[in-house]
Amino acid sequence: MNEGPAGGRSLREKVDDVEILRWDGDISAISVRADNGPWLTVPACDEKWIGKTELDLIAEQGAFCP
Repeated sequence: MNEGPAGGRSLREKVDDVEILRWDGDISAISVRADNGPWLTVPACDEKWIGKTELDLIAEQGAFCP
């Protein structure tokens, strides 16, 4: 991994395995790691989703029917 834009980290070389961890309920960030390296937290790029849940996303899409 290398330093990316705004000090973030980005992949700059080929990797064989990428794991993505999504936390139940919380959609504001995911965890990612490449080739058994360290886990990195990747926040949502749209700030309106910070602190939101999957139910907030469903309601926004209009698919939620109580």
